[in-house]
Amino acid sequence: MGLRLSLLSLLSLAGCMTTYQPLSGLHQPFALDLRYAHFSNLTLRIDCVSSEALKPEDARGLCLKLRRLFENQGARVLDENTADLPDLRLRLSARVIHEGERRFLWWRWITDYTFAQDITVHDERGALLSQATLIGRFTRRLGFSGQAKRRFSEDFYGQLAQLTLNARTRRRVLREGAR
Repeated sequence: MGLRLSLLSLLSLAGCMTTYQPLSGLHQPFALDLRYAHFSNLTLRIDCVSSEALKPEDARGLCLKLRRLFENQGARVLDENTADLPDLRLRLSARVIHEGERRFLWWRWITDYTFAQDITVHDERGALLSQATLIGRFTRRLGFSGQAKRRFSEDFYGQLAQLTLNARTRRRVLREGAR
């Protein structure tokens, strides 16, 4: 009876816990406060490329979130069908590096996947100003809920804003040197 009660108590507390592990690129520190207007007087176009790893509706959702991120920091973000030429073009594409799961009988015990987000920033002439591949890993286990999504979003948006600021600075330096 006591063992049965303990097992029932344990199962009633169990849920899925997702953890996030920043790997290449996502673990680097960034110096931006995302609430500050770093991108005033900047025109930006964001292209989120759909793939097997990023469905078209997820790509659109990502672009909307990134649009909000950059507009909150002062950028003017152009739509795809706008004829205006942007100062910078940000292109993101995702791919899955590894997917795996461990089972115990019919029960998935652990599910994990490692992904890469390839990012490039070009100027209005198409010159590559900045490039990075951000790699992370999500692991889902039996347990309690974690803060994986929030931690990933903070790292991802911070790295993306830093990468774009670096590209903007590089563009400015190159334009000044050409004069």
